[in-house]
Amino acid sequence: MNRGKSALSPAPLRERAAPSQTKEEFDEQAQQGLCLSAFCRTRRGRARAMNMRVVNTVLRLAAGFAILLVMLWLGNLAAKFLPLPGPLVGMVLLFLFLTVHKGAAAQAVIACGEHFLKHYAFFFIPAGVGVMVHIHQLRGSMLGVAASLVISSLLSLIVTAVTMQLLIKRRRGGTAS
Repeated sequence: MNRGKSALSPAPLRERAAPSQTKEEFDEQAQQGLCLSAFCRTRRGRARAMNMRVVNTVLRLAAGFAILLVMLWLGNLAAKFLPLPGPLVGMVLLFLFLTVHKGAAAQAVIACGEHFLKHYAFFFIPAGVGVMVHIHQLRGSMLGVAASLVISSLLSLIVTAVTMQLLIKRRRGGTAS
C-alpha cells in the first residue's frame, strides 16, 4: 500500500494537480470551477469536465431554440385571429417573455440568439442561391430591381441621418425642430 500522499489527502490543491498541468492551467480551471476534486486534475477528468461544459452549452442552446420556436408557433397561431403577421406577433410575445422572465430560460434564449448572430452571414446563403437559381426571371425586370434597391438604400440612409440628428439635438438639450 502506498504510504505517500494520496489524491484525497489534505495537501494543498496545487500539490495534488496532475504532473503535466502547468500552474496557469490549474489556476484557470480552478477559477472556472472545473476542477474541484482530485479526479478533475487528471487528464481524463479534465476531458470529462470539458465534455460536461459542451453538453451544458448544447442543452442551453437547444432550450433557447425551443423557446424561439414556441414563440413563433404561438405568433402564427395568434395571427389566424389577428390582422398581423405571425412572426411579428411571435416577436412581440418573445419580447414580453424576456421582459417578464429573467431566469435561466431567458439566458438560454439570449445564448441562442448570440449563437445565431455569430453565424449571421450563413443565413444569407439560401437567399443568394434563390437569386442565382431564378436569375432568368429577374433579367426582364433587372432595371426595376436595381432602381428599388438604390432608392430604398438612399431613403434608409436619409431617415437614419435625420433621426440621428434629432436624437443628438435632444441629448444636448436643444430643440428637436
